Amino acid sequence: DSYTREYPDVPCCVKATAARGYHLQIPGNVKKLPEIYIQAVKTPKFINCTTEHVASLSDRATEALQEALLLTHQIVQDLMETVRLQMESLFVLVESIALLDM
Repeated sequence: DSYTREYPDVPCCVKATAARGYHLQIPGNVKKLPEIYIQAVKTPKFINCTTEHVASLSDRATEALQEALLLTHQIVQDLMETVRLQMESLFVLVESIALLDM
């Protein structure tokens, strides 16, 4: 929104892909991009680009996602270890329920 207000002749919207992360998408009919827009890739309908600020925010979002995945992995590993320690009791419980069900 702030880029559209700052450069009204260059309308843009934020997009996200796995390959590029967060980036800006501008209609392909724009003739000249302001210098603030970097890493521009032109497709038939759009120009995909970014700015230093958007690239920085995209990197931070990627780092936060990686950290969340690492924490989740560690929690699941801890839970599996706890369950493994109680497996014998769980097997006895399941066997007892199976005998009652007969």
